[in-house]
Amino acid sequence: MKGLNHDFYLSHTSLLLHRLKIISFGLLLFYAFYLYVDFVLYQDVFGTSFHTTLLVTHTTGFVASLLYLYLHAVTKNNDRFLHSTWPTWIILFYVTLYIGSSALASLNSYKMTGNHDAYLMIPYGVAVMLPIRPKHFLTILILVHSFFLFGLSTLIDDSSLLISKQINTTLAVFISLIVLLKTARDAKEFPYAF
Repeated sequence: MKGLNHDFYLSHTSLLLHRLKIISFGLLLFYAFYLYVDFVLYQDVFGTSFHTTLLVTHTTGFVASLLYLYLHAVTKNNDRFLHSTWPTWIILFYVTLYIGSSALASLNSYKMTGNHDAYLMIPYGVAVMLPIRPKHFLTILILVHSFFLFGLSTLIDDSSLLISKQINTTLAVFISLIVLLKTARDAKEFPYAF
């Protein structure tokens, strides 16, 4: 049974690394659009904290995508790398980066528009596209969501509105965890548990 779990682990890790490559490439295309948004569409808010946070978030994502594509090219046929703990750490880093960036970008958008929709979508998308160990996903969600809830509390003075937004975002994050758990359960040989 251990060999089967190890084989599944290697196969699943390879799949996640490949999906990260596709996501990174896709994000590079989006960053071309974000460049236009950052410097043309948002020129009237240039130099504000909103704009600075947006630029930092987009630049970080762009560099992280380039870095992953480079790492993937260098390590894709390296069995020693695949059998090490590095792939797990890389996958966890990028899952944290995606969910954390969506929380930061959503808080930033909320300052300007009152909208926090990106944070409602990204954890769900990550759960579907990058199903990691549930305990790791839960840990990431707890850390990032705590940051997000704190950030919301600093931006919203109306306690009823704050409670409503905290409940709705917590429900969205909980649903992303349920989706990940369902994905894990559906994979017959998924060796991970809490």
